[in-house]
This record gives sequence, structure tokens and C-alpha cells, in this order.
Amino acid sequence: MGRGLDDEQIKALAERCTTSGEAELLLAEAGYPRAQLPMDARTPLVYWRQISAWIADGVVVDGRARLLAVAYERYPDADVFREHTGSRRVDEMPVRLAERPWRARPVARVARTPARGARALDAAAAEGRRRPSATRPRRGLGRPVSNLAHPFAYGVHPVVEDPDRPPSVLPDYIVRDHDELLRAAVDHAIGGRGSLAVLVGGPATGKSRACWEAVQSVPDDWRLWHPLTARDLVDGLPAVEPGTVVWLDEAERHLLTPGRKHGELAALGLRELLRDPDTSCVLVLGTLLPGDWRALTSDPDDERAEPHPHARALLADATISVPDAFTGPALDAARVKAAGDARLAGACAHADDGRLAQYLASGPRLLDHYRHAGPVGKALIEATMDVRRLGHGRALPLPLLEAAVPAYLTDAQWQDLPDNWFRRALVATSERWRGLPGPLSRDRARPGQFETAPRARLAAYLDRYGRQARRTLRPPGLLWEALSEHATVEEAARLGDSAFDRLLYGHAISLYRRARYVDDDRAMARLADLLALREDLDGLLELTEIGGSDDHAAMRLGELVARLPNAEENRGFLWDEAAHGAGWAARRLVELAGAIPDSPSVSVEPESEPEPEPEPTLREFADLGNEWAAVRLAELLADRGDIQALRARADDDVWAALMLADLLTERGDDIPTAVKVLERHAAAGNGWAVLRTADLLVSLGNVSEAEILLSTRAAADPWAALRLVTILEMRGDRARLRELANLSAWAAMRLASLAAERHDEESLREWASDGDGSAARRLAELLAERDDVEGVRELAEGGAEWAALCLAVLLARRGDAGGLRARAAMGDRWSTLLLADLLVQRNDVSEATTILRRLAEDGDWLAADWLADGLAERRDADGLRALVDLGHGWVVRRRLADTLVRLGRPEEADRLLRFGLTDTGDTATDPFPGRRRMWRPRGKSQAGPPGSNAHPPPAWPTQIEADRRLSEWPSSTGTNDPTGSIPGGRRPGGAQAPADEDEEPLEGPRPPDPWDISDTLW
Repeated sequence: MGRGLDDEQIKALAERCTTSGEAELLLAEAGYPRAQLPMDARTPLVYWRQISAWIADGVVVDGRARLLAVAYERYPDADVFREHTGSRRVDEMPVRLAERPWRARPVARVARTPARGARALDAAAAEGRRRPSATRPRRGLGRPVSNLAHPFAYGVHPVVEDPDRPPSVLPDYIVRDHDELLRAAVDHAIGGRGSLAVLVGGPATGKSRACWEAVQSVPDDWRLWHPLTARDLVDGLPAVEPGTVVWLDEAERHLLTPGRKHGELAALGLRELLRDPDTSCVLVLGTLLPGDWRALTSDPDDERAEPHPHARALLADATISVPDAFTGPALDAARVKAAGDARLAGACAHADDGRLAQYLASGPRLLDHYRHAGPVGKALIEATMDVRRLGHGRALPLPLLEAAVPAYLTDAQWQDLPDNWFRRALVATSERWRGLPGPLSRDRARPGQFETAPRARLAAYLDRYGRQARRTLRPPGLLWEALSEHATVEEAARLGDSAFDRLLYGHAISLYRRARYVDDDRAMARLADLLALREDLDGLLELTEIGGSDDHAAMRLGELVARLPNAEENRGFLWDEAAHGAGWAARRLVELAGAIPDSPSVSVEPESEPEPEPEPTLREFADLGNEWAAVRLAELLADRGDIQALRARADDDVWAALMLADLLTERGDDIPTAVKVLERHAAAGNGWAVLRTADLLVSLGNVSEAEILLSTRAAADPWAALRLVTILEMRGDRARLRELANLSAWAAMRLASLAAERHDEESLREWASDGDGSAARRLAELLAERDDVEGVRELAEGGAEWAALCLAVLLARRGDAGGLRARAAMGDRWSTLLLADLLVQRNDVSEATTILRRLAEDGDWLAADWLADGLAERRDADGLRALVDLGHGWVVRRRLADTLVRLGRPEEADRLLRFGLTDTGDTATDPFPGRRRMWRPRGKSQAGPPGSNAHPPPAWPTQIEADRRLSEWPSSTGTNDPTGSIPGGRRPGGAQAPADEDEEPLEGPRPPDPWDISDTLW
């Protein structure tokens, strides 16, 4: 056992360090491991007696001498601390913990930045005004700035963690406007004049960090003194020497004190210090919240005495405002530095309204709150995290959260809850910290916004943390039920997408049905697909009635009706719907029959050779507005060469006008008449009429007129833009080409392609530097063709994603795993993917799988696709289901079904494709077992069901059989090509696809359409 503190020393410490925070700071400066300090002392005297016993136990080598040296530096008036200090100061004593593993915890230190001492030469000018060191040794208060403790000991907030950096390393500092003013105050002090700077700003806006960075620029022989209370400040001011930084973080503790006595004495002492010529080389740095600054500087409302006259005089002209948010150049600088710091990158991506400092500072506290929130509070936060990661917006209805929380509690925890458990959990999780919001906070609707229920929002940092930490967890079924019942209709479509991505078709249907109230066409199309998979005729019929002219739902309904059992009754259903104006029913009848009967009682044999569609029936449907019938009728008349019939319909039917123009053009001498036929439709803005008219005008030599016509649609119609590019390229009008490229992405792509064909690298570089992505893409491809790795690398480092892909491909072709690893470490997705591919080629499947799984967990669909290939090859159904839980169900569902077939479970594979999965990950079953779907006549229709002499329908095939028989059925998939609606792929006027029609305005490979499930449907 060693020797502890004497009774007088214990008493002196208890009188001066009256709070555990003050005592811990003193011990931390002496090099003691903070985690082992006693926390259960009832009084300061008991606390220091425990410390004395701890010292006697020998936790820190030479611990007694270190503590007494630090205490004497802080309290030079207490001679009782001079014992055992010898001639060494505390900064000269090395910190060595005793060799005891249970206590060995080194004290973190922060390396000084190169910025400190940058103005050391400026201090030389002030040497004449300083006290000569020969006449008075430099001991002074505080610690040398070259040997400061951790910045967190001086009020700088710990920041969010980065796995690539130790917790003690702060993010790179971003200079803002207030730093220039603060630097001027520092230069003022270094120049030999007393200087005061108090930063005023909201909580966690970077005030203390700005002061800390300012201290890094003072000379190394300066000292920093950090008094913790107003009394410490008043007592120590007489001992302040030149070359001292007085650190007043949270200066309200020193100036805004109860009873005002010590605060006003401190303010008075600071004013005298700054005016004293003997201590002119002093810098006072402080921070204040706006409310505290107003309390210290405001005038009294009446003739009462001014409460803080000295503080007000001290702060006059000495305050510097710190903004709440990063804006302008500061925000741009933060984004640049974010490329090398994941913490800054997270803040830039997720912080609200540029509040980067608050995001970084609040993270650790929010995590502590979450981890120690208790069962109900933690369940509430986790439910909120899951709701957010599934796609709900920031504003979360409280009824939704209340309904979801029970899914995260055990039965015993649920039974023990009080009646007001939800309100209490809300209060606990919304507790603020130093003015910053807690894990949850109220989302307040703005004036004019409708709020159906109170709403909450999750702190941005916890939102991001939840997406990362919980990304592999399967959301509980009760959460999906709560979303289906309580999610806002505006959010329902995104949540439905999330359910579909996890093959939870039942929940997806419920959520998409909520989305119908906001007229979301995309959600309705997806709902129609899922209902068709389940053969839900009633659901599809309801959808067509609610959605009005929902073509996609109608198409699925017609396809389903035509293939279900009881074909005769269902054919009657189609006739009944067509009689009431349903164009989709008429279209399906035409497609199914091959020859349309005059009445529904006429039987049509599917095996018989289809006869030509009778013109009257097609005309009837076309006149009802059925576009498909109008196209078929126009083709029929054109094939017959019936110019008169086409001319009679041309004024009101664009398809007839197009076919008529073709026939007139084929004569070779009637092109002006063809132009006149199309003129009305082109003037009305019909895209096909515009294109065909422009072609005819060019053939007549009226290029300028064609150019004017195409210009009217070039910005909105990619086909018109591409035609116009061809004309301008022929004329060599480079200026107009660039103007057009700025209006149309398709035109930009075509123009870049033409330049690449000419190997015009100079033009491509110029356009790429102006932000033209198509030019950057073509330039990267051009350089890659020459195997110019460095040229492609320069483009990639400039932010061109396609260049990054080209560079990764070049490195992979060379087998340069090191180069790919270096790019992958920088966060380049393509290099990471191709590194995994290269590792597979080298039979290092384990590392490749690890890389792909990490990418898939971060949401990379292509990595999931590659990983699914390997899992399917190994028949790893569980591994494929794990990818489904990550939201990659639309990528892997086909391979999961194939794997089940290979495992001898074909029926389960069929159910998977049609019904998806359950909440627990099992394969779902038919929700309508044995249900018959019957024709329900409307009552008003005079058309009855077909006769009983129809050919018996084939049995309903299994889904896998249906996939094999795809080619037997007409295609029902949509297309973005404007010609996709023309039967047989015939393009009126012989219009040709653009030369670059396989390209997309977006750069990079296009992911598969998650909603293209036609292979499963038909």
C-alpha cells in the first residue's frame, strides 16, 4: 500500500472542488483514468477520502505527486499542496498506470495541429511589452497550450463515431465567417493587447470548437486557464500573467450567477485585467447561449437598478454571432471534406437545413438516450426507426407509433405497462439536452397544412443509425398492420413498395389500396399486378371502377378474365362491360376472338383459324374511343388501299391520317397532300403527326420549316429532339445544337455520340466541364478505348460516375486488384463490385461474398443480384431469403423459386411467385382457396352470357407452367416507346427508332424494373 493524501490536503480539496465535475477534471489533468473514479460519494469530503484511498492503492504510479502538482497549479494560494511537488511541473511528469489490467485505461491525448504557432512570429513584436522572463519565471495559471488535455475537457462536444478513426479525433474544421472575426481577436492578443471574444449562438453550433481552433494559433509558450466557477475566476484573476488564454466556455456560469455577486465581481475583474498594461498580452475566450446573452446585456424594463452593469459593459462590442447552420461556401467546403470523413459525409447527407454541428454533437447523447431508454422507450424509438427505414416520411402520426410499439415488447413487458404508457414514453424520449431535441420531437404543421393527428419526428442521427444498425432485421408483422391502418395515404405507396420489395404481397396490397385515395397511378398499376397474381377478379373490377379509366388495371382484368375457368360466363362479363363503354373489354374481346361475333351468342373456336376482323365492329369500337381498335381499323383500311375510307376518318382519327399519308407518299407525287392531311394533327401537338410531317417537309426540301415544327416539341419529345439534331448536324449549326442539348437530354446524348464518332475529344471535354453527363460518358468511353487509364482516372476523380465505371473495368481487365482495392477504399461502388468479381475469378469466393454481402446490406441491388447467383448455385434458400429481408426481393425472387424447385418443392415455388412471403418469412398460401370468380351482370345490359356451345376452357396452369407457355400469349407489357401501342410493331410513316435508343439520360447501367412481373403473370 502506498501513501494517500493527508487530512489537510483532503480538506483543502473538498473546499475548492465542491462538485464531482470539478474534481473529475482536476484528476483527469493529473492523468487519472476517469472511468474508475468513485461516483457514489455523498459529500466532497467523502469523495476526496475515497480518492485518497484509491491513490494509496497505487492505481497511478507517482499519483500522489501528480495530483498535488496539478492542485498547486490551479490553487497557488494553498501551500498545503506544495508538498512532494519537487522542482517538476505536472506536464513534466509522465503518466504511468499501475500494471493492473482491470484499471489500465490510458488517458486520450489530442495531437496539436500544425496551425498552432502559425502566428508565433507575430508575437515577437509584443516582446517589448511583456514582462521579461528573467525577472519573473513563467508559471502562471493553467496549462501550457502545447500540453493541453483532451478538447472534450474544455467543452468541445464529442462527435458521432467513425469506425475508421479513434473517438478522440475531431472532424476537419470548416472555417466560417465568425472565424475571421475570432482570428482578429487572437491576433490582437498576440500583438500585445488584451483581447476578449465571446461567441454567441444556439446549442451545439460549434462555439467551443471555434474557440479551440483559435487557441491552436497562439504561441506554444502560452498557457490556457480554465476556471470552472465564478469564484474560481475571481480568485485567480490576480495571478493571470501575460501569454494566458482565459477559457470561459459556457460563460453564464461565470457571469450570470445567483445573487449576481460573484458574476459581477468576475466581470469587473475581467475588465480590469484587459485594461492592465502589465497583463496586456491576454486572450479571453467565452461562449454564451442567446438567452443568457440577452439576460446579461438587456436594459431593465423600469427604473430599477441595472442587474449586470459590469457584464454588460464587458460584453459590449466583444460578442461574435455564430450561425445555426452551414450555408454557402462553408457548406460547399464541408461537402468537399466529407469525401474523406464519414462523419462529415453523414452530416451533409442527413442533417436538417445545414445544421451540421448539431448533428455531429448530438449523436453520442442520442445514442446514450436510446440505449438506456428502458423497454418502452427503446421499443418506441425502434418502432420509429423501422417505420422510417421502410419509407415513411419524417412526420409520423402518433396513432401509428402507438399501434406499432407492442410488436417490440415481450408479453411480460406489455402486461406490466400502466394505462398511460404511451404518453409517458413520449415524454421520456422527447426530453431535450442542452437545448437540442431528444430522440423524438413534435412535428408541428405549418399554417395552412392539414394535420389529421399529432405527429412526431425522429432525430436525424438516430434515423441514419437505425437504417444502418437495423437494416438486416425483419420488421414485425404487427408493424405492417399498423402501417396499413394508420399510415397517411400520401405515404402508402412508398410503404407498399417496401412491402413488395420484401415479397410481402398481402401487406403491399393493403398499402396500395390506401394510396388510391391520392390518385397514384403507379401504385394502382402495381396493385393491379398483385391482384392479378392472386386471381382476384373482384378486386380488379373494384379497382377499374374506382380508378375510372385505369388502363393497366383494366388490362390485367381482361387478361385474367380470359384465362380463368368458366370462360363462357367470363366472356359474357366482357360483353357486359363493353356494352357500358369499357374500352378495355372491347379490346380484349378483339384480341381473344380473332373474329368478332355480331352478338355474344356466337361461339368462337380458339383452335380455328382467325378470320379478319369485321370492319363494322372495329369501327364501332374505334368510334367509342378505343385507341387499339382505331389503330387496327386504320391498318385494315390501309392494307386494302381504301384511300376514301381513310380520308373520311382522317380529320378526327390521327391513326387514319397517318396511314393515309403513307399511302399518298407511296405514290411519290402526292406528298404535299400528305402534309396537308397531317397538318391539323401536327398543329394539335400529336407527336407522331409532327414527326411524319417533318420527314415529309425534309423530303420536299423545306428543311427550315421542318426545323421550326420540330423545335416546338424538342424539349418534351425525345424523338422530335433527335430528328432536330440530325437536321442541325447536317447544317453544321453547332450553336443551335448546344442550345438544344441544354433543353433535351436525348439531344445531348446524340450530340455527344456524334462527337465521339469524330473522336472530337476537345468538344467532349468542354461539354463535360460544363456539366454535360452524356459528354463525360462518351469521353470516358473514348479514353477507355485507348486504354488511357490515367485520363479516365482524372475524369473519375472529378466526379464522373461513368468514368468511375470505365476505370474499374480497365483495372479489372488488367487484374489490378490493388488498384481496385484502393478505389474501393475511397467508396467507389464499381471498383468494389469488380473487385469481388476478380476475386471470384481467382477462387477467393469467401472474400468476394463478404464484399457483396456488405454492399447488398447497404442497398446495392447489383451486388444483391451477383450474390444471389452464387447462393442459387449452392441452393442456399435461406441465404436468398436473407436478401429478401434486405429489400431485394424483386431481384432474387425468381432465383429463390428456381432453388425451391431444385430442392424438390415446386408447389412452394409456385406459391412464392404468386402469393409471396408471410411476416415470418414462410411462403404464403392462396388467400382465396376454392373461391370461384363468377360473372356478375350489371342488370342494365341487354347482352347476355354466351351460349353453352363454346369450346371448354383449358385448365388453369400452375405459375411455372404459365412461364413456360409465355410465348403462346399476346404480350401485355408496357413500353416507353411511343410506337408500342401499334399492333405488330408497325410504325406509321416508317418512323425509325433513334440511333441511340438503347441509351438512357441517366448514366450507368439501369436496374431491372422491379415491377415488371409479366413473366410471373403470363
